This record gives sequence, structure tokens and C-alpha cells, in this order.
Amino acid sequence: MNTTALKVVIDTNILVAIIGKKSPFRWIFDCIIQGKIKICVSNEILTEYQEILELKNGVLVAENVINFIVVSPYTEKTDIYFNFLLIDQDLLHIHLQFLFGFGHNSHNVMEICWAF
Repeated sequence: MNTTALKVVIDTNILVAIIGKKSPFRWIFDCIIQGKIKICVSNEILTEYQEILELKNGVLVAENVINFIVVSPYTEKTDIYFNFLLIDQDLLHIHLQFLFGFGHNSHNVMEICWAF
């Protein structure tokens, strides 16, 4: 195993973009497969990956990607022992909708959250 691998948490939308064989960003997923990048996940992250991949790519693709992540020696599993619940998602969504004019698309809210 490569001990100098870069450890990353992959945003769900990024994961969707990098898994396709013809994706211009496929090299990132290939680096994960080769162990050049170590992906860090929690149960919550895996659950979100599963939900979004099923919606965008189908159940079979979602299961294959999740199974790969779970069994890969280049995956670092982290258990979350606390949740501060500092952000009220409904209140955040209302503020972002007002400020940026977004509709009820939660993906837009998540992208803005990552931007801040």
C-alpha cells in the first residue's frame, strides 16, 4: 500500500463525475483504484453516495461503486462519534434561496455550502 497517498473526502457530485469511463475526470478515479489517492468515508458519506449514484446512474452502478469503496485497501473508514447539528438545513435552504434565487434543489444548496 502506498503510504504517501493523498487522503481526500470526495464530494458526491465529484464522485458521479469521475466514475464514467469516458469522463475527462476519470483519471481521478483511476488514481483511487491505483492507490495514489486514498478516499476517506464514513457511514453517512457512503449512504449519500449510494442514494445519489442510484438516482443518477442506477442501482447496479451504485452497488458496484459502493462495493469497490468498501473493499478497497485504499479506503479509510472513519466513524463519526459526534454531530454538533450547527446548521439547520431548512433555515439554510431558505436563506440561500433568498440570497441566490435557488429553487428547491438540494444539490444547489450543497454546492453553495461547499463553496463557503
